[in-house]
Amino acid sequence: MAKNPKKSEDVEEKEVSAATEETKETEESTAIEKAKPNALSTIGEGDEAFLSLYGSAVERVSVELPTPAAFQEIIDGLPEEFYIAPEPARDLGTQEDPELEAFFASTGAEIVTSTEPRAYYRLSTDQVHMPPIATFFDAARYYGVLGHELTHWTGSTKRLDRINKYNNRTAYAFEELVAEIGACILGVKLGIEPDFDQSAAYVENWLEALKNDKGLIFKAASEAQKAVDFIMEAATSNDAKAREAA
Repeated sequence: MAKNPKKSEDVEEKEVSAATEETKETEESTAIEKAKPNALSTIGEGDEAFLSLYGSAVERVSVELPTPAAFQEIIDGLPEEFYIAPEPARDLGTQEDPELEAFFASTGAEIVTSTEPRAYYRLSTDQVHMPPIATFFDAARYYGVLGHELTHWTGSTKRLDRINKYNNRTAYAFEELVAEIGACILGVKLGIEPDFDQSAAYVENWLEALKNDKGLIFKAASEAQKAVDFIMEAATSNDAKAREAA
């Protein structure tokens, strides 16, 4: 008895279809496994090509990356060969301004100077660190950077409690905006000529990190003004106390 060719073709077609479905399931399963969150990557709004390929098989995930402070804790204590030692800062002969030195001292901030060629505010020790003023091209740049770090200093829980409210990349960018705008406002009040070109480029860079949400710059400016008001009031209050004690 001759075989029914139609039936044979139907069987073969079903077998091919089953094999295709099995392959698809395997690929989707692999895609899901690869799409699970890990410490290095995230599947988010920008991965449309990947999502269009695998469709609903991919679970959208969001991975919170460590903040700069947390990352610093991770890398602290590594062997010396993991660090790149910066070149020693050159002595350019820039001199301190006695009046500005007195002003920043009167704020009550603990300002530490060492040969380490980095300026920063360290939240854990509540200290502002500055390289020597002689390593800056001019005094205006030194005091502008100091104003930036002092604005960060106002964000401590002991003061305006701004920094600890946020712990992600967007918030870090926002805080940098606040500090740079604050440095410009403070510079104008103290008669320090800000480097507006550099500040504008700095602000533009952090706005890009904030996905060009221009509305945030107004909020940052408001927070910067609060920071500068705090600095000025702290300096005035401490000066008054010093005169009374004299």
